[in-house]
Amino acid sequence: MAVSCERLLEYYLGASAARRVLAGNIVRGQGEKIHAAIMYADLRGFTAMTDRLPPAEVISTLNDYFECATSAVQDNGGEVLKLIGDGMLAAFDIEGTSPSGACCQALDAATEILVGLDGLNRARSQCLEVGVALHRGDVFFGNIGGPARLDFTVIGSAVNEATRIEALCRQLDMPVLVSEVFAQSCSCRSFASLGCYELKGVGEPRRIFAPEPLLHAAALH
Repeated sequence: MAVSCERLLEYYLGASAARRVLAGNIVRGQGEKIHAAIMYADLRGFTAMTDRLPPAEVISTLNDYFECATSAVQDNGGEVLKLIGDGMLAAFDIEGTSPSGACCQALDAATEILVGLDGLNRARSQCLEVGVALHRGDVFFGNIGGPARLDFTVIGSAVNEATRIEALCRQLDMPVLVSEVFAQSCSCRSFASLGCYELKGVGEPRRIFAPEPLLHAAALH
């Protein structure tokens, strides 16, 4: 099956990154500062799963999970920027039109990931769990890497903070956690404060929030 160069780049880079690369944005260090809602999602227990299952089954399970997760992001206007093992980095509203709208899109995507994963678990008789962190902030969107190997991605303190928030999901037994700035910007859902927490590599403790319906569901569980 023939695939256009543009479509092929979209498969590997995402739509926004693909457009920039095709437009000639291929210089190391070239990029732009953007303001976006950031999602970092990580599948729990993946290392144990790779030890327990044959490689073919691990790959099949991971593909099913990523189909669920990436579809939820893309269906809600987001863009998957990187798949890192069993982790996924995504951004919403890369073009910078509506921070509030971007946060609502990101939260809707997170909710759909949980619903999709529940269906996947029922279909495969598995118990996959995911932790999803949502944050908002400025990031650099562009080319990073060596002279002969570039990666078009986002980097910055907002990305680092999102990954640290996700690490709290297991500790707090919550599938979705959000930063204070995200909770303040997201007008489509109410949030409950879970308190302040030290995040590795982040100077000041951060107040962490959970979407209230998910908080209530976790309490019942």
